[in-house]
Amino acid sequence: MSTEALEALAATLNLEGKYEVTDIPAPDATDYADFIWDEICEGAIEDVRQSPVLNSFFVVVETIAGKSEELYVSPDWPSAEVFARKCIEDNL
Repeated sequence: MSTEALEALAATLNLEGKYEVTDIPAPDATDYADFIWDEICEGAIEDVRQSPVLNSFFVVVETIAGKSEELYVSPDWPSAEVFARKCIEDNL
């Protein structure tokens, strides 16, 4: 994800409400993306009826001239929708 997408996602994950500020890697740290991915996985909706358990994610995908690019992934619909709407507005 782009830096802008990671910033938007981090804002929706309420990291400061879960961790001490010193326990959150800096956005430019090498382990930041892994830290964010762990948070996404923890927040994902689980279908425990499946074996193994399946997690649900919401992905914003942009398709231009038949080429698709994943722009954003989130454990919740509202933040994915906000990001998608912002992308649409920015391109108008």
